Amino acid sequence: MLVINAAVAGAFLAQNLLLFFIFYELELIPLYLLIAIWGAIGAAMRPPSF
Repeated sequence: MLVINAAVAGAFLAQNLLLFFIFYELELIPLYLLIAIWGAIGAAMRPPSF
């Protein structure tokens, strides 16, 4: 949760497009794991649709 929070804050506070892209990609990995592990049945197939 802390990694997601830091990545979202970094994406909002990014000073240029490169930093925004890095933080945006950094937040997708833990969000995928969060949905895949603790989501509903069949939730592991939903995150790739992002």
